[in-house]
Parts: sequence; structure tokens; C-alpha cells
Amino acid sequence: MNRTNDQRNDLLAPSYKKASRSTLVGFSLLIAVVTTLLPDVGQAAVFNISDGDVAGLIAAINTANSNGEADTINLAAGGTYTLTAIDNADNGLPIITSKITINGSGATIQRSSAAGTPNFRILRINAPTGDLTLNELIIRGGRTVGSGGGIFVHTGGINIASTRLTLVNSTVSGNTATTGGGIDNEGTLTLVNSTVSFNTVTGSGDGGCIRNIAGVATLTNSTVSGNTAPHSGGGIQNFATLTLTNSTVSGNTAGVAGGGMRNFATLTLVNSTVSGNTAPFGGGIYNNGTLTLKNTIVANNSPTDCGGVITSLGHNIVSDGSCGLPGSGDMNSTDPLLDILAGNGGPTQTHALLSGSPAIDAVPLADCTDADGNPITTDQRGVARPQGTACDIGAYEVEAEITVAIDIKPGSFPNSINPQSKGVIPVAILTTGTFDATTVDPTTVLFGPTGTEAAPVHSALADVDEDGDTDMILHFNTQGTGIVCGDTSASLTGETSGGEAIEGSDSINTVGCK
Repeated sequence: MNRTNDQRNDLLAPSYKKASRSTLVGFSLLIAVVTTLLPDVGQAAVFNISDGDVAGLIAAINTANSNGEADTINLAAGGTYTLTAIDNADNGLPIITSKITINGSGATIQRSSAAGTPNFRILRINAPTGDLTLNELIIRGGRTVGSGGGIFVHTGGINIASTRLTLVNSTVSGNTATTGGGIDNEGTLTLVNSTVSFNTVTGSGDGGCIRNIAGVATLTNSTVSGNTAPHSGGGIQNFATLTLTNSTVSGNTAGVAGGGMRNFATLTLVNSTVSGNTAPFGGGIYNNGTLTLKNTIVANNSPTDCGGVITSLGHNIVSDGSCGLPGSGDMNSTDPLLDILAGNGGPTQTHALLSGSPAIDAVPLADCTDADGNPITTDQRGVARPQGTACDIGAYEVEAEITVAIDIKPGSFPNSINPQSKGVIPVAILTTGTFDATTVDPTTVLFGPTGTEAAPVHSALADVDEDGDTDMILHFNTQGTGIVCGDTSASLTGETSGGEAIEGSDSINTVGCK
């Protein structure tokens, strides 16, 4: 059958149109895929890197450097990225030359500890535009014969303000270098809620944890602990400008001077704690520059707390006379009654103040400020300052105790107790309109004449006073409480699951006494 050209076109048109739509859809998808993998130059990008994908991490940094924008790299939550080879020079990852944020969500980037792994640091940031922020990330195991075993911020003394490293809720630990075992800084370094610990300097180097060689460094709510340098600045060696606020320097060691810190330029500590550090000269701090202390504890360092001349802005505590502080409210040769370095709430470890510490409520409200006069409203853990009518000295603010209602031997007034009994004493913490007894952590509770004696052997929840609210009842071995004949009251102390301190007392009547 003969057909006209129009008829032929009509027969062909339906299939032609269908094929055309399919081709356009496929082409659109291809464009979308290419756009996702290759962000436009001048356009910020977000990279999601799967757990352990080191090649992907390296590629993401290279791409972020090349597009010149503020890019974000998200690592797998809790993931581990183990570097086994050098990427460039003596660095395990590409040098940071642009603005990059790496969100770790608890992830770790580490140098492999396997035999034969070459030496390299983890990260380097270069001037003039390198700007790296690390959130919730652990940097571990870097090793170099150069500067900054974990991270090196390199400027050569120029572009200091624009070359930056910021750590938030992050940790730099177990790194080794010739100087600046954890971090060597020539730019702008900021640590917030972060820890730099157990880093080491080799040879005759300085700054086991941090060496601030030519930059501006600020530590807030952070801890420097367990670092070692064979010469000076077991924790920190400062040649530029360094400020610590609400921070702890503890358990660091130097072979010559400044077990905790050695300063050659400008160093300021506000509401900080320097304790348990060791060096032949200035176990806590050795100063060769301008050192200013305010509302700070320098105590229990060996063999002395300080070396050099120190300026006081008042309300400091030193456990020996080596600092010679003359300021208002300063306490020389005074034991601040510090607990050991421990997790006391918050993201970093602190030295808690023990009961009766002279640091408690020792800073008038008008002086609860930083070196510039700005109010300091929290301690290192994030606990509000003040808790009472005044602030505490050091990085730790003692929380005001919540007074709770307790009932010793519920329903058995006058609460008769035979101190010689081999039985148990029931004590109820009562739920009231202002306190929920079920929030108490029974593992923190102690009971006795001072509330510091016996831990419970059993705990349970029950409505002891039959008011419709659930109470907590605990049992204590009588002879473990320390109650003796003649005692007329006993106390209970502890904490809620949220870390709030509690205290309650009730009367007792001792019986069976001769």
C-alpha cells in the first residue's frame, strides 16, 4: 500500500516521540549525577564519607581545597579512618588550604600503628587561606620529626589571623613530634570543650601538648593532660599570645622547666586549674614573659607551683609560696582541696573541689569576669556560675545541693537505731512537689552521721508515705554507717542521674547503749 509522506510521518511520530522523552529523562539524570559528584567551582560542597574510606576523605579534602569555598566533610558517626601511607611530604592527609569543616560525630582519624607504617603527622593547615574546623573528632597517633605530631598550623609568621584551626568537642591524643607533640601553632588556634592529652615531644623539644610559636591561641572549657616534653612546657610552650579560660592543665611533665606551661610572651589564665604537673623548675608554670592569673588555682605541682614573676588580678589560690601573688583575695600556701582529675560532667575532665575547699564562693560577683571584664557565666563543664552568692576559684564550680526530704526507718518514729546491730537501716528519699526521688542515682548515695559513710546495699522504688508518688528506699548495713551511741541525727548525700547534688537529714535515737 502506498502512503503519502504525511502518513509515513504519522506512523513514525508516536514511537519517535516516546524515544525522545526517554532520552531526555536519561540525559537529565546524567546531569544530576555529574552535578552531585563534581560541585561547581565557587559553590560550597558537602561530602559524606563512609566509615573507613580514607581514599574518599583524601579526595574530599582535595576537592574542597580546589573549589575555594567553605566546604563541609561529614564522617561516619563513631567511624575510624586509619592512615597507612604518606599523602604528601610528612602529612597523612592533604594540606588544608581553604575553609573546611570536618564533622566527626565521634569518629577517629589515626595513623596506623602497624609495623612498617611510615612516620607522618595527621593534618597540616597552610597560610594564607587554610582554615580548618574539627567538630567531635579524635586525631590520634601522628608521628613526625618535624612540628605538630597531630596537627601543624603553618604560616611562617604571616597571615596569622586568616590561617586558623578550631577544635570543638574534639580530642588530639597520642601524637609525637620534635616540637608541639599534639599541635604546633603559627596561626590562630581555638579550642572549645576539647582535650589535648598524652602527646609527646622527642629529643630536646618543647610543648608536649601545644607549642604556640607565632600565633594567637585561646583555650576555653578545655583540658591539657598527661603530655610530656624533654625540655620545657610539658603541657604548653607559649611564644606568642595565649589565653586559657575555664580550663585545666593537669599531669603534664617537662624535663627542665614548666611542667604544665612555660611562657615566653603573653599568657593569661582565668578561672583555670593547674595541678599535678612536674618539672625541676616551675612544676606548674614557669614564666619568662608576661603571665597574668585571675580566679585561678595553681596547686599540687612538683616540686614548686611557679617560677618567674607573675601578675595577679586577684582571687587565686597557690598551694605553696612560689608564685608570690600579692593580689586582692589571693591565697598563697593554701591547699585548695582538689579531687583527682576525673569526668565530673561536661565534655572534658576536671578537678572537682572537695567539701570545705577555700575556693568555694571565694570570688565576689563583681569579679566573676574574664581578663577584659566580661561575665563568666559557666564553669568548664557548662555548670552555671555562680551557684551561690559568689563564684568559685578555678575551672570547677561546686553545684548548690538540693535539700531533699528523707525518712529514716519510715513509719518508725523516733527512728531508734542500735549501733551494734548487724541488721540494716532503711532510709527513704521522698518525692515532693519540688523533687522527684526517682531521679536519684543510688550508686552515688552515702549515709551516716555526716552523709559520707556508707553506700546502700539495696535500693528500690515504692510509695513509702502513701501519697501517690513514687519514693526511693535504700538499705544500709548498720555497722557500716558509723553511727555511734549519742548521735541524734544522720544525713544522706548523693546525686541525681543528671549530676545534681542532693542532701537530706533526719533525727535518730540511739538505743542499746551502755
